[in-house]
Amino acid sequence: MEPVNGETVNAMLQDLADLTNLDRVAPTATASRVLVEIVDSIRYTAMREGDRLPSLDELAVALEVSRENVRRAVTALAEAGVLDVRVGRGGGTWVKDRAGIPTALSRVISRSTSTSEWEDLVAFRQLLQTEAACLVGERRDPAITARIHEYLAELQREAAGGDVARVLSAANELNCAIAVLCGNRVLARSLLRTIDLISVIGVWSMSDLDPAPGFIGRVEDISRRLVHGIAAGDREQINASVAEQMSLTLGVLKGDEGALSGDT
Repeated sequence: MEPVNGETVNAMLQDLADLTNLDRVAPTATASRVLVEIVDSIRYTAMREGDRLPSLDELAVALEVSRENVRRAVTALAEAGVLDVRVGRGGGTWVKDRAGIPTALSRVISRSTSTSEWEDLVAFRQLLQTEAACLVGERRDPAITARIHEYLAELQREAAGGDVARVLSAANELNCAIAVLCGNRVLARSLLRTIDLISVIGVWSMSDLDPAPGFIGRVEDISRRLVHGIAAGDREQINASVAEQMSLTLGVLKGDEGALSGDT
């Protein structure tokens, strides 16, 4: 994979900055950014199925936006299956299924990209993800390592179910957890946005793809080796695993039959 050119990186960083800016006054644009903020909050606090979110009023205060924009964002996440919204007495909002996050994001991240831009974006993610994973490994924190293994176990459960979209979503959430736990919030934020941009392209791409059975096993194996590399603080294994993961990611985006076959 060729290095990322500086002009493209600058453009990407501007896109990421725009995506996380909550100061826009247009209601739809603000609601879109609130949706992204809620997704990030779910990730940063490691919320799982059944965990309850703050009320709409509390979220509006925390994000410094109107209650209506929060309502729009929560509704979009509920429609994608991420949240469960219950009205009336005892009502509220709960996490339902994080697998719907890419679909929800595809409704607010609609930037069309060319194949060459995909290559640069994946290469950019490779740099960020490798550094984040190495930082997690350097922390040598048993609690953090245990959390990473929980996400891996979740991916493995999805792999056993055989649903490609859910497996890829679980792999994304594992990588998002690595970002969140790296200890550098600037790096984490940039990596989360890059993962999200790529996952949205994946939503568009996967609808026309038919991966072979071995594909899921390859996704699981790469993720397992990455987590083991982090646990061992093995930078070489981390580098190799992330590089292979990004090669597979780019293959999926391009619809490459070799990547979809599951062959190494």
